[in-house]
Amino acid sequence: MGKWGLGCISGGRKLITVGGDQVLESRHIAETALGRKLKTHEVVHHINGDPLDNRNENLLVCTDA
Repeated sequence: MGKWGLGCISGGRKLITVGGDQVLESRHIAETALGRKLKTHEVVHHINGDPLDNRNENLLVCTDA
């Protein structure tokens, strides 16, 4: 197992455990790539429409406007 806990699927999205908290894997990957936490108004869009495809190149951070 890597540095993240085992994941589960909730609402079509993958949840993982990080530091004892359950977080969306896509948000965690985006935050790691950016080197900062996402702001509350920022959302992660899956470019190919598959919410389980959390490859970094498939993720786009957008504002929730």
